[in-house]
Amino acid sequence: MTQWWNSAYNDVIIQLPQSIVDCLKHRIQNTKIRGKKCDLNEESENLKRLFERELTTYNNKKQCMKMNNKRYEERLQELLEEKEKEYATEIKGLQVEYTSKTMSLELQLEEMHKTLEQRDKFITKQMMSLKKYMACDITCFTFQVQQAVCEGKRKVCIKHALIRHKKKHKAHNNACLTTLWFSKQAGGV
Repeated sequence: MTQWWNSAYNDVIIQLPQSIVDCLKHRIQNTKIRGKKCDLNEESENLKRLFERELTTYNNKKQCMKMNNKRYEERLQELLEEKEKEYATEIKGLQVEYTSKTMSLELQLEEMHKTLEQRDKFITKQMMSLKKYMACDITCFTFQVQQAVCEGKRKVCIKHALIRHKKKHKAHNNACLTTLWFSKQAGGV
């Protein structure tokens, strides 16, 4: 019995926490102090059962802790995956939002560019009309000077000059109204 006790003691003692080992050593020492062989055997059986019970409890707790740790690790992994998915979804949402904003700004820029090109063309036309109008004024002034010189052609030339002059003034007035319309449109942009 003592031999079993020593080998069992050595095998099991390694696995138990120190507080349990100290408690068991104390009980063994108390049993030996009594010196009764039958009590020692009875105590030995009691200690064997106590060891087995403590070892079972310890192993159960150890197994329970392992299972809890495993569950915690799995749950932690699930939470990490959820957070990664949320992060990926948020990033995609931001990408879509900023892409749409960028496209919107690009469209606005294109519209503004087209508007500026139209204005530029219109201003160029107006400048050409203005140059023609100024040329008309110079021509009319020159013609008036020439009237004094050329009395014979005066009636035909004056009539022709007045018709041409009225047409140019009408074109100039239309151009001014168009410019006014474009400036109002630009104010709305």
